[in-house]
Amino acid sequence: MNDNIPVAKAIFDTHSFVRKKIEAANFAVVEALVAMVEYQDPLAPAVFGASAETLKKLASMDKAKLNALLMTGLPVFLLHIASPEFKAALEGSGSEDALLRALLESYSEQLPITSL
Repeated sequence: MNDNIPVAKAIFDTHSFVRKKIEAANFAVVEALVAMVEYQDPLAPAVFGASAETLKKLASMDKAKLNALLMTGLPVFLLHIASPEFKAALEGSGSEDALLRALLESYSEQLPITSL
């Protein structure tokens, strides 16, 4: 791996369709992060797995620098559905209820979930 590639020239070496999808997901994640910070949502640290201070810094980061990182096609997010608990639920009953429980257990704090 070459650690000396400038961000302006860095690009994830995968199929362009996949890279564009990851870029779109990156932008969506950052938009959600910024919205939660702007609305001072107390759940933001639990949702994003970072301190409120770190989230504020990310939300106020220079847009050109942030966009350059987001456009490399490298994911800036982690998947809660990749947790061992989720995998076990998937290999077990695989029911939607079991998967939701496993997903919720992957967060450091209990998130408020309501019924439709």
